[in-house]
Amino acid sequence: GLMEICGLVLKNPKAHVRVEKGIVPIAVTSVTLNKETTTIVGTASETLVATIAPTDATETGLIWSSGTPSVATVDQTGKVTGVTAGTSVITVTTVDGGKTDTCTVTVS
Repeated sequence: GLMEICGLVLKNPKAHVRVEKGIVPIAVTSVTLNKETTTIVGTASETLVATIAPTDATETGLIWSSGTPSVATVDQTGKVTGVTAGTSVITVTTVDGGKTDTCTVTVS
């Protein structure tokens, strides 16, 4: 349900705040990948695992990106696929707070 609070916010009688009862957003404080570096042979794939802290954060969405998509690509589940020999930095970013971690991927 919703709870409405009027007139007491900052001693402003015109203030009106609407709050969903019982829901307090829990902010993301960090994201950590399971590997700092990895090697992929040819066009093989490997899925990186991101862990968000705290585990009960409200918004757990992630955005994945590859610094050099011509070397390795990454999908939005963290699956990294080799394209050609070289090195690429894979970055995961939290939707809440923009926290990041990276993994350097070498494709051989």
